[in-house]
Amino acid sequence: MIRRLFWLFLGISIGAAAVRRVTATARRYSPSGLSKALSESAGRLLDSAKAFLDDARQSAAQRQAELNEGAGLDGKLGAKPEDFTRK
Repeated sequence: MIRRLFWLFLGISIGAAAVRRVTATARRYSPSGLSKALSESAGRLLDSAKAFLDDARQSAAQRQAELNEGAGLDGKLGAKPEDFTRK
């Protein structure tokens, strides 16, 4: 009798776990689940692109400052950017 109850409860537990897994998979591949996953992925992609562009702008500004300093356009050598524009 105990063995039968053990196997009955084991079967119920395995069946419940399988139903939960199948239900979760069905939700994930339903239209609303796919839409949610797509919007989350797009949001992460946009965040990554924004971070990349911020880093690129910061690096470009830093490099521009280095070039201006090296060319004497930072005002320390007496040259000003206006001196190099065509009139």
